[in-house]
Amino acid sequence: MTANAYEKGNYELLEFEAEFTKKYLEIDLKSQLGKKWNPLEKEIVLVLHNITWKPKKIKVGKKTKRFTTKNNQLRIPFTWNPLKEIKVKIILN
Repeated sequence: MTANAYEKGNYELLEFEAEFTKKYLEIDLKSQLGKKWNPLEKEIVLVLHNITWKPKKIKVGKKTKRFTTKNNQLRIPFTWNPLKEIKVKIILN
């Protein structure tokens, strides 16, 4: 950790926004980067809790992704470049 990281521009803020309909759940991820921050590609596992249904398909960006469900959790692994906004679309039926 860096003291006063925000003031020095050494930070990365991750933002998440979700939209839920009868047909899909879409989660948008984007980042806000400090002027002196060097963003690195990240290995992400998005975990959704209390999921009692199995998705028909999941797309991260334009690619269909594998996922696992266990104990009412949906786990979606993917790689993310924080310089680009990415959408995770969970198609329900």
